[in-house]
Amino acid sequence: VGQFTAAIILTISGITVYQQLHYIQNKKLGYNREQVLYVPYYFRKIEENYTLIRSELMAHPQINKVALSLNLPIQTDNQGTEDRWEGNDDNRTIAFYRHYIDYHFLDLYEIELLKGRGFSNEHATDADQSYLLNEAAVSAIGWTPESALGKSFRNGQVIGVVKDFHFEPMDLRIEPMYMVLRNPEDPFIDYGNISIKTSTDDLDGTIAHIQKTFTDIAPDIPFEYHFLDESYDHMYESEQRLSRSFTLFTLLAIFIACIGLFGLISHTIVQRSKEIGIRKVLGASAQNILHLLSKDFLRLIMIAVLIGIPLAWYLMDQWLQDFAYRISLSAWIFLLTGLTVLGFALITISLQGFKVITTNPVESLIEKQ
Repeated sequence: VGQFTAAIILTISGITVYQQLHYIQNKKLGYNREQVLYVPYYFRKIEENYTLIRSELMAHPQINKVALSLNLPIQTDNQGTEDRWEGNDDNRTIAFYRHYIDYHFLDLYEIELLKGRGFSNEHATDADQSYLLNEAAVSAIGWTPESALGKSFRNGQVIGVVKDFHFEPMDLRIEPMYMVLRNPEDPFIDYGNISIKTSTDDLDGTIAHIQKTFTDIAPDIPFEYHFLDESYDHMYESEQRLSRSFTLFTLLAIFIACIGLFGLISHTIVQRSKEIGIRKVLGASAQNILHLLSKDFLRLIMIAVLIGIPLAWYLMDQWLQDFAYRISLSAWIFLLTGLTVLGFALITISLQGFKVITTNPVESLIEKQ
C-alpha cells in the first residue's frame, strides 16, 4: 500500500508539473519573444553611441527591428510609488513598475495598444511629458482606457493605454506599470538592453555582424548577447528540473512497487500451490485462478489509490498556489493515474499467474506431498 501510494502521488505530481510548465511556455504573454536577441550593456559609451549602433545594425538585411530599453519584457524590476495623477483627491499612493523605452520598443515586441498612440518623434512633448499606462495601472487608478487619454499623470499626460503583458514571472500577477521615453542624456542611466529582431536566415552571419558593429564602435567594451526565448525558459529552470525529477522517481517508484507485488504474489503462489492444484483438477478456469490470486492484492491497491489521490491533490494544489497564473487540477489526471497503477498491478499479477495456470496441477500436488 505504501509503495503504490508513493507511486500514485509521484505520478500525479509529475503530470501536474509538466502541465504547468507547458502552460507557462505556451501562454500568450502579450508580446512576441520569438527571433529576438538582446545585447545587455553597462557602459555609458554604448548609450552615447546608440543612434550610430542602431543605424549600423539596421543596415543588415536580416535585421528587421532594433529597440532600446532599460529592462526587458520578461522581467522588469524597476518599481516606485506614485501619487500624482488627475483626480487623486484623497492622495492615494500606488506602486508602479517603470519601463523606460524608445520609439521602437512597442513595435519590435508587438505590444498591443488598446487606446491612444505610442511614442513618436513627431511630438516634441513625448520626450519627457508623455506616458503610456497598462490596463492594470488604469484600473488601479480608477480610470477606463478611454477616459485615461489626455489625463495628467506625474509631470505630463497619458497618451496611450497598452494591453497588459507579462513582464514578471507567472508566480506574480500583472501589476500597474507606466512607460516613458528613455532620455539618452540622463547621466544616471548608463546601462540597459538593445533588442534586435532578426530573421532565421543566416543567423550566424547576422550575429557576426552584430558583434562587429559593437566592437567597431566600442572596442574596449566586452560583447555578449542572449536570445530572449532562451532567457525566458531559463526563468523556469527549477520547475523543469522538478519535472524531470518527478518523471525519474515516478518510474522508479512504479518499478519498485511492481517488483514488491511480484514477490508477494510469488510467495502466495508457493503457499497456496496445493490449493490451486486441487481447484484446477476440480475444473477451475484460468480466469478463476487469476481472480483468486488478484482479488486480495487489488483490494490493497485500491486502498493505495484512495489514499494517494487525495494526498496528491492537496500537495499539487498547494504547489500551484505559488503561481498567479496556473492550470486547474483536472479529474482526468487522477482517473488516468488510478487506472494506470491498476493496469501495472494487473500485468504484474498476470505474468506470475500465467506460470501457475500453465503448470500441470498433478506436479504441484506431488511436489507438495
